[in-house]
Amino acid sequence: MPILQQQRHHLRTKAVTIFLISDLLIGMIILLMAKPTLAMAASGGSYEPSGTTASGASITTGDGGDWEKKNAESPVTITFPSPNSSDKNYDPNYDVASYGKPYYSINYVDRNDFLSFSSPERANKFNTDPTTEFNSQTDFTYNPGNLTSKMDATNKLKSGETYDNGFLKISGNVPIHAQLAQSKTTVDSAMAGNWGVMARITLPAGVDAKSLGGAVDWSGSYFYLNLQTIKALGFQLKNINFPLQFAHHVYLDPDHANVFYLKVKGIPFGYTASDNGTAATMKLLDNADTRDYLNNVYLDSSGQPSTLDQIGSPSTIDGHPNFPTQTGGKSTIWDPYYGLVKDTFSSWWPVNQFIDGITSLFSGSPIYETGSVGRAITLLNAADPSDNRSLVKVDGGLIAEAMSALSTSVVKVISGYFVSSGFYGSAQINFTFDMSKYRGSSDTALQSLTTNRLFAAPYKDGTFNTGDTSGSDDSNRRSFSITMFNSNQLADPDNVIAGMDRTDPTKDTDLMNQIQPGKTPMDHALIKKSEINNGVEFPVYTNFTSWTAAAVPYDKDTTNDTLHSSGNPIGDDMRYRTATPNPRTDGALLNDGSNISVTKDWDHAGHAPQFSADKKTLQKAGSITPERYANVYEVYDYSQSTPTVAPHPIYSADEPSLKLAVTNSGSENIGTGYSGEVSKDFSPGQWIYSGSLNGIPIASANLGLNQSLTPNMDLSSSPFLIVPKTSVTNGQHQTYSLGSWRDGLIINNDTMTAALNGFDGTKYGTATANNLVTSTTANKVGLGLADTYNYGFAQKGPYGDITPEFKMPPAATTDPVTFYSGDFTLSRQDDIPVHMPTTQPTIGSTLGTKKASTLIALINNAHASYTITRSQDTQYAYANGQTITATGVVKNVGTDSSRTKFVVVVPTPAGLTLADYNFGAANGTVSKDTNITAKLGGNAAAYDVTLTNPLPVGQTFTYTAKYQVSDISKMPSNGTPFQDLLLDPDTLDYLGESNTNWLYPAASPYLQTVPSFDFGKHPQPGSTVTYATVAGNKQTFAVTDPDTASTVNNWSLFAQLSPFVNGDSNLSDLAMTFGTPNGETKPADYDANKANNKMTDDDWLYFNHTANTVPSNQSMQRLYRLDTSLEPTVDPKNAALDYSGGNGGKGVTLTVPANDDAAIKLGKYNATITYTLDSNKSTIN
Repeated sequence: MPILQQQRHHLRTKAVTIFLISDLLIGMIILLMAKPTLAMAASGGSYEPSGTTASGASITTGDGGDWEKKNAESPVTITFPSPNSSDKNYDPNYDVASYGKPYYSINYVDRNDFLSFSSPERANKFNTDPTTEFNSQTDFTYNPGNLTSKMDATNKLKSGETYDNGFLKISGNVPIHAQLAQSKTTVDSAMAGNWGVMARITLPAGVDAKSLGGAVDWSGSYFYLNLQTIKALGFQLKNINFPLQFAHHVYLDPDHANVFYLKVKGIPFGYTASDNGTAATMKLLDNADTRDYLNNVYLDSSGQPSTLDQIGSPSTIDGHPNFPTQTGGKSTIWDPYYGLVKDTFSSWWPVNQFIDGITSLFSGSPIYETGSVGRAITLLNAADPSDNRSLVKVDGGLIAEAMSALSTSVVKVISGYFVSSGFYGSAQINFTFDMSKYRGSSDTALQSLTTNRLFAAPYKDGTFNTGDTSGSDDSNRRSFSITMFNSNQLADPDNVIAGMDRTDPTKDTDLMNQIQPGKTPMDHALIKKSEINNGVEFPVYTNFTSWTAAAVPYDKDTTNDTLHSSGNPIGDDMRYRTATPNPRTDGALLNDGSNISVTKDWDHAGHAPQFSADKKTLQKAGSITPERYANVYEVYDYSQSTPTVAPHPIYSADEPSLKLAVTNSGSENIGTGYSGEVSKDFSPGQWIYSGSLNGIPIASANLGLNQSLTPNMDLSSSPFLIVPKTSVTNGQHQTYSLGSWRDGLIINNDTMTAALNGFDGTKYGTATANNLVTSTTANKVGLGLADTYNYGFAQKGPYGDITPEFKMPPAATTDPVTFYSGDFTLSRQDDIPVHMPTTQPTIGSTLGTKKASTLIALINNAHASYTITRSQDTQYAYANGQTITATGVVKNVGTDSSRTKFVVVVPTPAGLTLADYNFGAANGTVSKDTNITAKLGGNAAAYDVTLTNPLPVGQTFTYTAKYQVSDISKMPSNGTPFQDLLLDPDTLDYLGESNTNWLYPAASPYLQTVPSFDFGKHPQPGSTVTYATVAGNKQTFAVTDPDTASTVNNWSLFAQLSPFVNGDSNLSDLAMTFGTPNGETKPADYDANKANNKMTDDDWLYFNHTANTVPSNQSMQRLYRLDTSLEPTVDPKNAALDYSGGNGGKGVTLTVPANDDAAIKLGKYNATITYTLDSNKSTIN
């Protein structure tokens, strides 16, 4: 059975066992650690190298006639009118009362959903008033998802909130004026989405545009288009609409690392008509646009939201919008007049009866009836219908004349609305940055500080934009800017429809073939470089502040790095550090929650452990308070006149306003002033460093803690003993290896008691030893069983290794199977004083005791007639509610082929609920045996199995036990063993047992498999040498994310390599080299030292996949980083990393430096490598 250990995370150990006579062996032991933390980047979308172009055909020119003249590439001109007379884009005809002021407002919220405001005044009070309120379409706050700000009324971070993993929600109102060319192909171009605008987002200095652009949550972008009503003959036609979307691309600026561009364009749509022209169904031309389409909403006059068009229930089928089919056409589906007039006049009684008579001669329009988009497109077509979108013609009579007069008047109005004058409106735009997917600064020196959290403020007061946000002076600061570019300022650099006729959609098939999803001029459009300084600057109100300093956990004690960090305070591993100090040689982790003074150095002498003169006896334990790991960094140099990125540490002596403490729940374990008795250890635990600078909350930091202050006793080697009665009676005895004990903090002697108890409460006997010796290494714990023993010990004290002896059976029993519990208690005899500069707390009885048990089954029949093979060697529990399936295959290996009845005993461990047990109804019946279950003391459950037919020798039956994770926190961190028993239901005789499987608490994703490394046998090196692994040594990692309901996770893999040890020889300067996994291609001009702003996507990808060298000094080094913003086609839920061909085809290698030659002695060297997997799922340190 493999040795199993547990520190803070789930660990699995693999031992390399090779025997040698005289040669040097370099071998390794592998520990598996799965530690979920934070995400590294975003998913979805792609990057374009530039958002601007120096040449190309204009998208529009401002003259609708230029569409058919081939001078423009879109028939839809969109501009941004302003109600402000001082603005260059002032338009006196824009009705600000109907469509609102231009603005953008940015809030930092807890999650993503639609969030819309009618005015900047409403947007800017969201922190204090997030409630949905709708008075009219020009006076509302719309917050259907009940989003809340992470900021308080003063725009500072709320108490209890962090800057990590929020959503930067941008809500804006964009006034628009649209004018369409009068052309028979305008409808085709509009339906193809060949229209739109672009936006430039300028970020604060030092914020990386590519990283933030990669965090855009495309699925959470929303639009609400409020357009001018059509007025004719005294009526108004409301709710016409066109669907909008962001192109899922981030366009970069080659000259400015803090600038990127987004494109807003139409969603391509169309209609499927029936063969006889009586019915039509709306469709999207690209089903990838389904979420974007459904995120277009319309608010009616009462504030009720609706989709733009009619949608059935459910809203989607197989990923497609569930558009219902509309009927009523008369050989054409495009004639809007029936619907138009009915919508307008049907409620005007008695006129409605006359209208009914006239309009009944028109064709109904199935497209018009689909909804607001259908209304808009049929009315646009009516202004200049093409032959393939014809309207109804009625010949002769007064009715025809009346119809003609009516239609002529309506067409004039429609033409004026769409073509001659155009129409006004506003677009309520929502887009969001998911900061859990923000990979931070492109500067690798800053990534650990900036990843997965709101970016730092460029100004010392924590703000971004102030005043009117115009940027005219410091009181009107504009560090976050959004600039809009209208369609006249865009060009298609590829001229994709150059020279194509635009007059008739039925004649030029080239045009129709080109204006398809992803191929239109608007899909290719960029901002003209000549117009880059002529965009419309929108007011941008930033209703949040951000951190100006960040806590950085780093061990300041120069004698021993108990965080095993990379050596750089803000290195790759900064967000994933765990303190694992040795309680004997380093000291006890203590925290009273008091304020921390941030200093450059740590007072080692005032906190170090105190030993006797011979260094063998501990007199006082050392102490480690949060000050030892407390560091604070600023990203910006605020002494400069403009924001300047220059990361540097700051200290309390220089910054009197700096406040820092560790006060998170469960973080304190000692009284105020470090007085009294230590109340608990941190095994595991977490310190969250938080505080403020100049009254602004700093970016907090989580430090994992993994230290036990109790004596250690691990009996997991044999958690379940099956003892044949014949092996312990009539002069026979058995000795079992249970595990080990050690106590690094022992002052005098420890005491061990070992008691044998029955499940019915009977106490049979106790063995007690009061003289366990001082021992800092693991001592063996055994158990002797015989009917002649009388609760003593096999050895004589003082004890290191210890073997209690139990009388077995303790009392006469005729039961075929009797269950007992061996209960062990290891306890200290004295409190442990703790060394501190001014006080002396103690580690007392609260932490002086460790208990463990082993289950003993005494069986009459020692012969196993059946075997049980459990197929799952190791399983992982990652979430409450998860189903764990355990399958056992029972095989008849005896001589009896007549048996049909069995009792199967399966464990019921802590944290799990046995939800189901079955083996297939066709094979027989199964029922719970309540009598036997009651005897198992809640540790297991028994099931009666009756087979339909006897089980012949050599044949099998299979059972399945399904467990549900009820409370993962109750599961033992060092694993839960599963071993099943098979009994005779009549005699309860032993029939067989299963192999032991293990279940570990883990998080999702986790490391499913890791490699072992064996570097073979070698002679004394004599010089620097590099060893490859032996032939056949697999070098593959497997990462699995079973939580399929979750969004895609990005993750990083880190490694820590311990010194190589052979007896008293300790080598801490060896180094492993992984290189890159198989299949990686190095870019031709790759240079790891290339400036960050010169790195291409391929460069970054190769950099992320290239492992750091891993020295044997426990420093944490990154092996691999998966970033789906750079590799969206990779499945990060199931990934395999094979290093057998990495490192230039050499696989993983180990380098031994020449200066180690004198220290090397013949023998086997072993080391431990600990892997840490981090993701954006949760934070468990």
